[in-house]
Amino acid sequence: FIIAHQGAGAPFAVKRIVSPHFPLAYRLGPEDVMMAGSAFEGEVRVSARLSLSGSAGPAQAGDLEGEHPTPVPIGAGSVDITISRVH
Repeated sequence: FIIAHQGAGAPFAVKRIVSPHFPLAYRLGPEDVMMAGSAFEGEVRVSARLSLSGSAGPAQAGDLEGEHPTPVPIGAGSVDITISRVH
């Protein structure tokens, strides 16, 4: 999963990628926004989670996670994420 957050709370946008191969190129777009009608603009914190179960819910033990170190403007390119921790 590639996950974008704006502030605290539920994810702003999520993309599920089945059977990823690394390195992985990805793109989040308006179609990935969780709340229909939300403006696809502003800054987001971008993270990734490799879910062992494939479920979109909260991270479970054994899931692998990583995040981009700083918030980025929507539409930015080359937002690299390093998977660096086990949940």
